[in-house]
Amino acid sequence: MDKRSWVRHLSGSEQEQSAIQQATQASCLLYRALLQRLVYLTLKLSAREVAPADVKALYRRHNGYGSGSFLMGQEIWFELAGMFAGERWLEQRFGSEVLQRKPEYLTDMDPIQPVWRHPAWLNLTANGAGDNWCIDLAPLPEGHVGQIISFSHEIGPDCVIATSLQAFLATFANELEAGIYVVVGWSLTKEDNIW
Repeated sequence: MDKRSWVRHLSGSEQEQSAIQQATQASCLLYRALLQRLVYLTLKLSAREVAPADVKALYRRHNGYGSGSFLMGQEIWFELAGMFAGERWLEQRFGSEVLQRKPEYLTDMDPIQPVWRHPAWLNLTANGAGDNWCIDLAPLPEGHVGQIISFSHEIGPDCVIATSLQAFLATFANELEAGIYVVVGWSLTKEDNIW
């Protein structure tokens, strides 16, 4: 038996090699899925412990919604599972280099970590174009745990929208009562957003 025949004999037929390769790929995918689920559950449990009371209360009552402009003109209000996709989504869409960038418009006055994206920023809402409002669980000392911050996929974090989820929702309620929003189809938006 020559060398090639011997190697072929030891490694099995092409069908066996293909089956082994497919089983290996399936094992890797399963391992990756289990690892992602473990990370998600770990973050979910840690968020349960560190999330402010108003965030816990809201998500016990309602777990977000898919799409349709409702909450201050945002297209998406993230369900609990989607809250933890911030860094992973950016990395998948734009590559890992995007997470190494520095924020462009943060000033010393902003009580936000001076990083592109922090793992403790939980997605609250999104406009459907890559810009989110996040619950900040890791603000600078001058900030408030649970403050709502604006995050742009182009410039990074740029400002604090509200000091808490309760303050954020109170602002929304006041704007609703003042008639600032109008119904357009299935969406709720400000009049100046209609073109």
